Amino acid sequence: MGLHGSKSKPLWREKNNSIYRLKRRKKPPPPPPQGKPSKSSTSLDRLSSDEKHYVIAQYDFIPMSDRDLPLTVGEKFEVLHSAGDWWLAKSLTTGDKGYIPSNFVVRANSLEEEKWFFKDLSRKEAERLLLAPGNILGSFLIRESETTPGYYKNNMKVAIKTLKEGSMPPDAFLAEANLMKRLQHSKLVRLYAVVTQQPIYIVTEYMANGCLLDFLKTDEGAKLNLPKLIDMAAQVAEGMAYIERMNSIHRDLRAANILVSDTLCCKVADFGLARVIENEYLAHEGAKFPIKWTAPEAINYGIFTIKSDVWSFGILLTEMVTYGQSPYPAMTNYEVIRSLERGYRMPCPDSCPLELYAVMLKCWKVNPEERPTFDYLQSALEDYFTATETQYQPEPGVS
Repeated sequence: MGLHGSKSKPLWREKNNSIYRLKRRKKPPPPPPQGKPSKSSTSLDRLSSDEKHYVIAQYDFIPMSDRDLPLTVGEKFEVLHSAGDWWLAKSLTTGDKGYIPSNFVVRANSLEEEKWFFKDLSRKEAERLLLAPGNILGSFLIRESETTPGYYKNNMKVAIKTLKEGSMPPDAFLAEANLMKRLQHSKLVRLYAVVTQQPIYIVTEYMANGCLLDFLKTDEGAKLNLPKLIDMAAQVAEGMAYIERMNSIHRDLRAANILVSDTLCCKVADFGLARVIENEYLAHEGAKFPIKWTAPEAINYGIFTIKSDVWSFGILLTEMVTYGQSPYPAMTNYEVIRSLERGYRMPCPDSCPLELYAVMLKCWKVNPEERPTFDYLQSALEDYFTATETQYQPEPGVS
């Protein structure tokens, strides 16, 4: 990703900024597409649709035949027909029409034409550039598909994540973003900003240790003792208790969607499936779920409630005490579904105390209404080492 600032008044000194210098460095152009423009019935004077499509040249191009248009870096073209690798286009500078190589241009008003966007830059390369001399406070990179560290409002370290085009309808994503803005709690990853042009990208709170699943598999994560693991689980329960109070559900609660800070603070993240509900949410036909974390009523009937999140929390507890091991090891999704229908539950993981396993079993009750609340789970886990299971507070509404 790249440097962000006002186009009329840049926030960086272009001459000294190492990221800008890299973007300005002349790159060798890619080879033109193989083959020649199709000799179809398409006329140079005929538009392929009523919607206008503009592109910007990223490289110079010398015509290879009298059918081709020359390209100059920065020149703008209207695309008349975009089938295949050679596109029929009209230069807005000269008015000439001809064929251009599609891999020499990028869509106008897209991130790819911006000086601060680096499509194929790796995470390590991005971090190296950001730390290079000459980058003023407030510089950050934008790159495709992954989360990248940066700074928001000059002094706040943030994570920037791109939503790939086509992965989710923009309207649906913006609805989820509005929900994230409404749900604010110390144990939920905070949303700071959303850029709504395609591709959409979001600016969220930065969590140095990444997702809990990956962190548990690191040398530092593998050394966490049981008291610390239970404390981290209690933090997740606290975040989910807030979601519960706000009449919302998460629908994808698992270790991969919990983020960990440098101080081992755990926060619930990834609200891509979250919904505001009255009592329950009925998933649309064809929806896909992470089967091994999903409650039976959600698998079989597509019905999600906060109680199905409680089931998922029980599975998350097994991930934590096994330091990131996949639930139901050696079982396929189909085998899990059939086994749950017969009343099967995962056995107590090795080295997991029976008292903690009892909490998991409460989360996996067949009747959703018999499962505990997240408020109860938070209290039970916070008091785990100062009370026995029989001394926990009574579960509200559970006999």
